[in-house]
Formats: sequence, structure tokens, C-alpha cells
Amino acid sequence: MKATTETDEEMISSADLKRDLQALREDLRQIRLDVRGLASDAAAAGRGRAQEFCEGVDERVQAATAKGQEAVDDFRAQVWEHPMTTLVTAFGAGLLAGLLVRRR
Repeated sequence: MKATTETDEEMISSADLKRDLQALREDLRQIRLDVRGLASDAAAAGRGRAQEFCEGVDERVQAATAKGQEAVDDFRAQVWEHPMTTLVTAFGAGLLAGLLVRRR
């Protein structure tokens, strides 16, 4: 009768093992789904942050371009309003630069 008892125990162990393997498969499937969801959420958050950064850069570039254009316009206005002063200033700056370069 011992042989029958061992066979029953082996069958019980085999049934338990099959249930455990099935539970493990289900757990792994759920983990895969969870990881996919987390990766998708992280990617979406990264895309959102990148978009915000790009929009901020665009705004700063536009502001810098506007300030640069304003400076050019102001300079042109000064040249038109005071052409002789501009010419003398440019001549003096060129003469000074020439003297400094010549000394070296």
C-alpha cells in the first residue's frame, strides 16, 4: 500500500506544481502589463516636458530677436540723427584699435 500512497502524494504534488506554475504565469503577465503601463506613462511625461521646454525656448528666441532688432533700429536712428558724431566715433575707434594692434 505504500506504493499507492506515494503515487497519491506525487499526484498531489504535481497538481500543486501545475497550479503554482499557472499562478506564476499570471503574475508575470500582470507584471508585464504594469511595466508597459509605467513605460508608457513615463514616455508621455517626457514628451510633455520636452514640448514645454521647446515652447519656452521658442518664446525666449523670439524675445531675444525682438530685442536685437530693436537695438539695430535704435542704432540706425542714432546714425541718421547724428551722422558726423557717428563718423568721428568710428574713426576714433579705428585709430585706437590700430594703435593697440601696432604696439603688440
